[in-house]
Amino acid sequence: MILSTTETVPQREITKIVALVRGNIAFTRNKSRNTLVDLINFAGGEIEDFSLVQAYAREEALNKMITEAKEAGADAIIGLRFDSTVIEGVSEILAYGTAVQLAPNL
Repeated sequence: MILSTTETVPQREITKIVALVRGNIAFTRNKSRNTLVDLINFAGGEIEDFSLVQAYAREEALNKMITEAKEAGADAIIGLRFDSTVIEGVSEILAYGTAVQLAPNL
């Protein structure tokens, strides 16, 4: 699966727009670690555990989107974007893009 943040795939012709595809994951922090995280936030610095959770969530959202594109018969996803939000302590990561079919590579 070719992934592109641009609206094209270099040296390839898009023959069909298949679908809008997306993958998301929602998660919360461990409540017992919130006090420690709040202290680190106050003092400044990276929260390594949370960075790892965010990285995992991005990969999961991306994999869900790729699975949806493959099931729709796409060769590539263009216009790939990530978005995130936090609502009442729940974080969501969303990956989305346009699934397309490409002309054969000659």
